[in-house]
Amino acid sequence: MFPGLFTLCLNVKDLAAMRRFYEALGMKVHIDQPKSVLLNNGDVDVALMTFLDEPCLNFRGADPFEMHKVMTGKGLELEGKPEQYKKEKYDADADGRNWITRDPDGNNVFFDTNEGETGAKGYALALQRVLDATSKQLINVGALQECQDAFRSKVLEKFMPSENRAHTDLGLDTTPLTEPGKFAGSFVFCLKTTDNEATRTFYEAMGLEVTGNNDERWVQMGNGDCRFALMSLVDAYWLNFRGADPFKVYEQMSAAGLTLEGEPARYTAEEFGSAPGAHWQTKDPDGNVVYFDTTDPELIVPGDPDALKTVLERAHHQLLNIGAEEACLEAFQTQILERFA
Repeated sequence: MFPGLFTLCLNVKDLAAMRRFYEALGMKVHIDQPKSVLLNNGDVDVALMTFLDEPCLNFRGADPFEMHKVMTGKGLELEGKPEQYKKEKYDADADGRNWITRDPDGNNVFFDTNEGETGAKGYALALQRVLDATSKQLINVGALQECQDAFRSKVLEKFMPSENRAHTDLGLDTTPLTEPGKFAGSFVFCLKTTDNEATRTFYEAMGLEVTGNNDERWVQMGNGDCRFALMSLVDAYWLNFRGADPFKVYEQMSAAGLTLEGEPARYTAEEFGSAPGAHWQTKDPDGNVVYFDTTDPELIVPGDPDALKTVLERAHHQLLNIGAEEACLEAFQTQILERFA
């Protein structure tokens, strides 16, 4: 089951300061509104919203009624019930369906899909997001120009021509480019947990899979563009970025004129029980913990074949998630994945 495309929505007090912070991090503004800003850089979509009371894990594209039916059918007792709404209620583009619930640790989980995100238009929006994200990630990991050109000509331009791109009244910037050299790393949202087993059961019922470490203190989960770490080790949620050099990220953000908490430091294998590496913990202007941590084997260098393989496999997973047409899947499989991974 696919719960929908994921966006992390943060409640913010100072929208301008938060925007400066995340732009300095290398993210690009896609929607710029007086009370909210949507930023992206490849595998992460972060919405900064002044009208939220708390962070929200937002999933779009799935049917909230079906999600509720499947999850309750697995024996879960869940808060809230799905509802149909008129666009005026949420100042949305179209009428839709939503469901607000909470995971076992009280995190706000919001399924919301309006009529413009279903059918042919919804498919086009989802495909555009997946292909654009892949295009950016290829730049982020320094993929060979041959690979980037092949993806653009064989997949992106063929299955998402300019006439099929979204046109909304939200000022949506749909250009797929990103700026080379400003990639802070692959994003993982770390959730503070009190009972990893219960929280894992919730997200498994939602369609996420265990993708890495799996014990009572730390569980890695994901489904395409959604990657969570359920952690009893942390005292608040963390925005975790992995793969970039924390020293370079620090220099990049300092050069943008930001005053930053903490400084990056090296660590040994003995200190953390893994490979040696570097990390840096700071906070954004609203006090959210932002943590950069990259072991030496994880460090992404231009042309890194392992990083490229990860990008392409995740893209393939996402194409399957959104039900991409067979021709698109075949082109990606034969022209990109098999050639370059």
